[in-house]
Amino acid sequence: MKRILIPALCSAALLIGSAAPALSAVNCAMVKKDFDHGRSAQDISEKMGISVSEVNKCKEQAGPKTTSRSSQNDTNTAAPASNPNPSGKTGGSRY
Repeated sequence: MKRILIPALCSAALLIGSAAPALSAVNCAMVKKDFDHGRSAQDISEKMGISVSEVNKCKEQAGPKTTSRSSQNDTNTAAPASNPNPSGKTGGSRY
């Protein structure tokens, strides 16, 4: 009886332990980031090992896209850097 009971308990513990990652929460921040990079729900679900419905739930929770790349480029125009050597001369010593 003991020969069967101990391996059975160990097997049950391994099965329960291996199921824990499947029960973990979905990282919606990663899903949103992937959507922002233009990936499809199917691609994200395959990459993260979750269902497409879980990906879509994260997409709904995230709401609309906050910024787009083109709008970031338009609003963040910086002044060009000034030329530290306007005369164009190179080399030589100062003294």
